[in-house]
Amino acid sequence: MILDRRSFLAALLQPAPPTAKKQERSERPGEIPSIPPVRASESPLTPAKSRWRPVFEFDEMDRSVVFNDCRFATADRGIAAGLVTNHRSGSTEGYAVLTRNGGEQWTPLKIKDAPLTLFWGPNAALWMVGEDDLWYSAEAGLVWEKRKLPSGARILRVHFLDDQRGWAYGAGKHFFYTGDGGRKWDKVPESASLDLRDEYTSWSALQFITPEVALMVGNFVPPRRDRQRFPDWMNPQDAIGRRLIPTTTLAAETRDGGKTWKIHRSSSFGNVVRLRVSGNRGLLIYHYNNTFEFPSEVMEVDFSTGKSWPIFRRKDILVYDAVPLAGGGAVLAGFTVPPAMAFLPVSRPLTIVWSENDQDWIRQRVHYRAAGKRAILAAVSSAHMWCATDEGMILKLIREG
Repeated sequence: MILDRRSFLAALLQPAPPTAKKQERSERPGEIPSIPPVRASESPLTPAKSRWRPVFEFDEMDRSVVFNDCRFATADRGIAAGLVTNHRSGSTEGYAVLTRNGGEQWTPLKIKDAPLTLFWGPNAALWMVGEDDLWYSAEAGLVWEKRKLPSGARILRVHFLDDQRGWAYGAGKHFFYTGDGGRKWDKVPESASLDLRDEYTSWSALQFITPEVALMVGNFVPPRRDRQRFPDWMNPQDAIGRRLIPTTTLAAETRDGGKTWKIHRSSSFGNVVRLRVSGNRGLLIYHYNNTFEFPSEVMEVDFSTGKSWPIFRRKDILVYDAVPLAGGGAVLAGFTVPPAMAFLPVSRPLTIVWSENDQDWIRQRVHYRAAGKRAILAAVSSAHMWCATDEGMILKLIREG
């Protein structure tokens, strides 16, 4: 399983074929690290001296907030956006909070659309993907201008190189390019010629590694034929024993700044849900399901050598987001989960682990009320990080001692 994916990732963006030696099929992957991450109170390492303190918490009797995304452009400027629900009327509306001092104070804003994701472009230009339209702000979120999304497409994310050139992608095999700031979109020809069923295909993340080289990842997941009679939570042992069905991992690469793309496929288990890049290092997060002994796995990719390897997979931690550190190592945010029930839509305790070398992992101190079903990391540097949950809390990394 992991070998096929490792060879596939190693081949991307590299002129030479991978040289990794193939392991025996009988070898089963184990937990990484082999021992649980050390609690901060038991470790003398530097990350143990930090904690995650709440700097925003939506706390109203009759309303609640779901944050869908959180992004910071600088150590001072940040935004979190999502939906606020009125439990008396059942109505929902777009909602965002802005900060200009690193998260110590937040200003709430009503949003006309339903925010899905955010993207900070160059020169503090801010983009927001809504349910209906694309929105642009040259004022870091204070004033919004409506732009268009590709017609008939379910767009979830955008990536802009400047105020004019950008890509939009999400559910469906097509991804799109604009050269005029989202006023007009064209299908990328290579995606239009992809011979996969549109309803089973999606693109998860796009990152530029250099100004010319970029990688987009996604999945093709056809429905299972052997549908279970009862949900996994009613029979967790049956869920663990159920056969895991291979899916297809997709990777689109460009070497000319997005003018042309090559799309690669690889049969693998699990779905790639996140790609984060820092320099020549990348982190890929894979999600499995309740039929597998690990709910998630984090792979590291070295784009300068073409090598890739797993750095984190634990049976009791479902990873949702990751940040590669500039000097090596990573920060992972997710939730502590029980076996075979990791993907139930119930709130779990927020868990953040930190490693300076991808080997020695520390479970950092997180406020006891921090919980949710999804977590988003926002990072400007290793000293300036935030984590937002889908239950309306934003936490800031605080260094002590």
